[in-house]
Amino acid sequence: MSLRKVMDDRSRSVFWYFLVLVGVALFANHLTLPEYFPTHPDYEFPLEGVLFTIVFGLVLAVMSEKWYAWYKDKYFSRGVRLNQVLLFLAGTMGLIAIAYLLIYPLANFLTGSETDLYYFLNGFLVSLMMCFIVVVLIYGIRIYQLSQQKGTEEKLRVRSGNHIIFIDFSQIAYFYSLEKTVYLVKTDSSRVVTDFVLNKLEEELNHEMFFRANRQALVHRQSVVKVIPDVNGKKNLELLPAFLNKDSLTISRYKAKEFEHWLLHKAS
Repeated sequence: MSLRKVMDDRSRSVFWYFLVLVGVALFANHLTLPEYFPTHPDYEFPLEGVLFTIVFGLVLAVMSEKWYAWYKDKYFSRGVRLNQVLLFLAGTMGLIAIAYLLIYPLANFLTGSETDLYYFLNGFLVSLMMCFIVVVLIYGIRIYQLSQQKGTEEKLRVRSGNHIIFIDFSQIAYFYSLEKTVYLVKTDSSRVVTDFVLNKLEEELNHEMFFRANRQALVHRQSVVKVIPDVNGKKNLELLPAFLNKDSLTISRYKAKEFEHWLLHKAS
């Protein structure tokens, strides 16, 4: 996808968001007071409320996008799970609530208006309700698309020397790093030299498929054939193919519980 197309798509998204935001601002603020109804004999256009809603919506858009980008890199890149989605929604609504509690008094101070508790709470609850609907619609679709993308990936693009090859995930046993080079080991024991960085690879691969066993290895669940308890809470993994021709791969006691949770989660 070209940079120009990306920018055009983003511009259209911003335009439509702003258009919807203006519509929501007009609709919501005309419902707050009887004199704001167009049919009221003493109709008064709620200019301050409309402007506040638009500014508040723009602030929320920037804040929510940054929160989503961080959450996606931190959690969704490792696989979309229901508990993580619920935590994301809860965190988003928490940020929106904090933003409202800070911006509303500031807006009243700048406009010289008094803060009425009734209208403050009324606006707070209505804003949270509408924001929740918008957040669920926008990010629900994006998270669903992300989960579908992660679920339908079948091949990994690998640059090996001057060649680019595509390897089925079902053919990958594990990755390991040796002397600053990352190798991909396939289920048939063949080895592919890659230009990957193990830390970056861990972030990009689906966490439900791969686990970072230690600083040297990133293993696919299908390669784990046996887990053997060791001293001090460590775990020894028997892999197929064998890890660097050794009997097992050791997981420290600090990662042992995380590994067990990952393995049981996938087994269920």
